Parts: sequence; C-alpha cells; structure tokens
Amino acid sequence: MVAKETGWSYNEIIYNTSFAALQLMISDAPKTSYKKKGNEEFESDEDLANWLGAE
Repeated sequence: MVAKETGWSYNEIIYNTSFAALQLMISDAPKTSYKKKGNEEFESDEDLANWLGAE
C-alpha cells in the first residue's frame, strides 16, 4: 500500500523509512468498509432500482 501510494521502491521503504513513519502513513490512509448489505429479495425491478439508488 505505501509503495503504491508513494511510488517508492520496496528497498526505499525497508531501508530509508522508519517504522514509526510507516505506521503513521498507514494510519492516515483512507479506510474502506466492505460490509455486506444482507440478502435482499425484490419483488420487482423497480424495487431493485430503488435499493441501488437509481432514480
């Protein structure tokens, strides 16, 4: 993750960056939640479109 976001090589991260700095970079990174929304059953295509947020 750090290498992708900074463009640094693996060696630069391992040998030139302190562990504390890496921890701060990771803690400051945006968080993503992948929680599932449960199993929904829809009676019509309109219900599905409303659930997806389509107008």
